[in-house]
Amino acid sequence: MHSFLKAYRQFAGPVTDIDADRYVREMVAAAELVGLHKDDVPHKLADLRDYLRSQKLVMTPAAKEGMRYVIAPPLPLIARPLWTLAAAATVAILPARVRSLYGLPWVPGAHLAIRPQVFALLRVLNTTLPPAVRVRRALDRARAAA
Repeated sequence: MHSFLKAYRQFAGPVTDIDADRYVREMVAAAELVGLHKDDVPHKLADLRDYLRSQKLVMTPAAKEGMRYVIAPPLPLIARPLWTLAAAATVAILPARVRSLYGLPWVPGAHLAIRPQVFALLRVLNTTLPPAVRVRRALDRARAAA
């Protein structure tokens, strides 16, 4: 949840704290679908942040492998340059202490160069690609209910 909000705020546009709290509350239902009890998950953004800050971070082999996959997924050679921006954006939203655990180098202020590129790419994708079938159906339901 937090990563999605951070990425959206960084690369797509503003989200008010009220909307962020609503999003976190809505994700409680998703947590229940995967077997968590609603009282065991945060219901507000501040609670989510407090929870994340309270956790001791440990670098596991699975986490390292996951990051290798994010940074260099098994893509055809022709697609790899396009993925560079997504990988850089992923690293950009990581807290400094997490980047340090992964051993990922970072230049302060680099996110300022990445943001407009990701923003532009998202706009191009949103205007040129049709929405997924699930998204179209959800939009249709929302319009019908309005």
